[in-house]
Amino acid sequence: MEGIEKRHPSERFTKQLIKMCRALDKASEHDFEVKGYRNTHPGHMEALELWVVGSYARGAATCADLDVVVNFNSSGAAPSSSETRRKFFGSPPLLRLYEGTPEENRSGVPFPEAVLIWTKADGAWQSRIDSIRLDPNAGRAPRETDVIPLRPEQMYLWPEELAKVVELHRAGVLEWEFIPFSDSMLEPIPEQDKGEPERQLHLRTRDMGKKTQQLIPAVWRLARELEHDMR
Repeated sequence: MEGIEKRHPSERFTKQLIKMCRALDKASEHDFEVKGYRNTHPGHMEALELWVVGSYARGAATCADLDVVVNFNSSGAAPSSSETRRKFFGSPPLLRLYEGTPEENRSGVPFPEAVLIWTKADGAWQSRIDSIRLDPNAGRAPRETDVIPLRPEQMYLWPEELAKVVELHRAGVLEWEFIPFSDSMLEPIPEQDKGEPERQLHLRTRDMGKKTQQLIPAVWRLARELEHDMR
């Protein structure tokens, strides 16, 4: 996958990282209203620490995107990752934000190369950004999970679970194929077909991003076609 990724100079992401730190200096806490199946629920999140990870943290001259891990103190209902990103940082392009710590986060994999940049305890983020030196040999670190066609954060699995997916694929137990979606497959789920399975589907997918949620009707139709106990 690395060969087909469009990469950008790391200076671009340095400017983006500076803007993110300034945004946290200005407002490190936000309130949310999370829409449920029938009602909305309040939530609150406070950013405590931000690490940069991935190629940028290793000092690569070019990067495909900017990967950051943010440790939040949260209460109440939890917003989607996309809403969290928008509320705290706006809508910066090519940003991947993982909630948690470098050891355990929503990407599903640990980041041993993580560099602490911003912390609520001090304002020394500029010096930490400056401490990252360019390394001509740095680049994307390959992982065994690269064989999986989805990103780890899209699967909501932890490292040991991702390793099991790779193991099952190698053993021939799990297979995957590309299925193109037509416009008709993306039409909303008909009201007459909304029952308990559809309610559970809503609850399990409500925290996903807007673009991912647009694919849910197609996934629902494929499941009904391939899994007869869905009917």
